[in-house]
Amino acid sequence: MPDIKCPHCGNLVPQGSSFCNHCGAPLDQEIQCPHCDSIIPANSVFCPVCHEMVGKQTDGDNPDAAAASQPGKGNHTTRNTIIILAVLAFVGLIVVKQCFFTGTHNVTPDEVSITGDNANSNTIDIFNRTLEANNLKGDGDKIAYAMRVMDKNGKQDKIIGVTYLNDDQHPFYKIYTLTPNGANWDIKLNKTKYLNGYNIVFDPAELRAGDNLPFSDNINGKNYFYFAYLCMPKNMQGSVGTLSAVLFDIEAGDVVTQVDFTGTIATNATTGQQELQVTTPPMANGILATRLKDWASNIGFLHIPTPEELAAQKAEQEKEAAEKAHADSLARGLTTNNAAAATTASDPVLLNTGEEAKMDVQQYDKSKPLFRADEFSKRVRGGNYTVFLLKNGKVYAFSKSSNTNFEVHFGGSGATDIGWEDSEKGIINIRTASGRYQYNLNTNTAKKVG
Repeated sequence: MPDIKCPHCGNLVPQGSSFCNHCGAPLDQEIQCPHCDSIIPANSVFCPVCHEMVGKQTDGDNPDAAAASQPGKGNHTTRNTIIILAVLAFVGLIVVKQCFFTGTHNVTPDEVSITGDNANSNTIDIFNRTLEANNLKGDGDKIAYAMRVMDKNGKQDKIIGVTYLNDDQHPFYKIYTLTPNGANWDIKLNKTKYLNGYNIVFDPAELRAGDNLPFSDNINGKNYFYFAYLCMPKNMQGSVGTLSAVLFDIEAGDVVTQVDFTGTIATNATTGQQELQVTTPPMANGILATRLKDWASNIGFLHIPTPEELAAQKAEQEKEAAEKAHADSLARGLTTNNAAAATTASDPVLLNTGEEAKMDVQQYDKSKPLFRADEFSKRVRGGNYTVFLLKNGKVYAFSKSSNTNFEVHFGGSGATDIGWEDSEKGIINIRTASGRYQYNLNTNTAKKVG
């Protein structure tokens, strides 16, 4: 009895086997013709494509069968065959149970088939031929993913496929479900999503996702298909991008959860690689969204800054804002540009902890305001002074006795809060991201105290 090819992994298996002894896939639904490689019903005697014999031979054509029918012959062969088939069936059940929907995404190479220039997967071939047979490739879309899935009992055989197109007008992706129907596959379009204005990236290598994309998993007794893609601005006109992680319910045939990471596409200063830098990660409500967010965090193209990185970014932004505000003041003629004032304003950290210095102050007549009413975030009154904290981090004071305004150069930059230390003596506390300062408005001396 000749061996046949397993339609799932391509290895030779004994004719009549219920399960493949290499990949564990069931062989009772369809087989691959050993002559023309077509997928045909498992109970076929002759291939309907090439008309060669693939099933059981008659006793006249098979001398071994004729000999086995004679008394006393073939008994040992029959018994051994039964034992081998029983062992293979037991091993096959174990393999199927471990490979399909056991709550993990460690899968066999043929279970997940990812398209590429050199892709030669049977799963992708089935998906591609089914699309062509049903005239579903007219849009010119390409195959992004094709994955063959079964339930934990190895009975339900499906292919989940994703195609996409980066069209100038209406880029999109589509999700299909394929189910076997004899020697052919039925196909259903589950979802079409348009992403106008973006280039869509599915390639796991470009996303630096390794073997973590895509995969299937069983969560609370339901089977899901997970994949992700990146949306980048067309022609790179803008630096904002979004990485979307998608969870597809295989039985329901619909997307049930999607988590979007939106950030800035930039070059990592250490690695030199492009990445999506996400300052504020999305919220994840529920088990599915939380699981999806955890999976997406393993994609190398996605970078979520640590608290230390966020603090450094904030300090840099405050410094840039202070420098811009100072430049704006110079342009409006509200701040002098003498040497002392320029040194104090441009240096973000002038004083070290415990150091004290006298500041040069330029007094302005009250008739010449230094800022607008909507530009300050806090005001404190006390003694002879009223002190203002501006939204750009600068501090200004008004002296009642001299009826003048002046900028408080306190030895740092980017003030975040102000409050009196001693209003009668004119000493005010100024808090910044880099520490706390005290400024004496009567003597114009500044000291870093923490």
